Amino acid sequence: MIGRVVSTEAVGKPARWIVCFRRKADHPLVAWLAFGTYKHVAAFGYVEDLDAWVFYERRLFHTDIWVGRGAGARHMMAQYIDGADMLGMPVNPRGSLSLFGFWCVPAVKHLIGLRSGALRVDALYRDCLAAGAEIIDESQRAAGCPDTGPRSSVAGSAATG
Repeated sequence: MIGRVVSTEAVGKPARWIVCFRRKADHPLVAWLAFGTYKHVAAFGYVEDLDAWVFYERRLFHTDIWVGRGAGARHMMAQYIDGADMLGMPVNPRGSLSLFGFWCVPAVKHLIGLRSGALRVDALYRDCLAAGAEIIDESQRAAGCPDTGPRSSVAGSAATG
């Protein structure tokens, strides 16, 4: 599938993030520090005006921000959703008061604008659900890849090819 034509003046940001809660940590220190079911959280979202996906992940020693389209975006999405529980979360325009720390939990809270006292990934999952997040289940994973059509369930917006 060919991506749509995007204006050279286009700019935008995701209106909805797919928040991925992982049971495994990438680093042994994080695995030891993270109590509970979930060990890490990251997010990705679709920017319709740019016809591109943004991937955001706060890691132990740095922050990753990737932008992709087509096969590159599908590859990144597969990495993010592999073994993860996912929630669809609209951005809260009021924002977040996440001033304490900058590990994955406060970073994602700030990204999605969630007002929450969560410091651990499990608590963030519960607070997202309480704020109205949509659970993205196994049947929606196949529909979540950008190559499945213009209105993917996971993305909630147009997809790239």
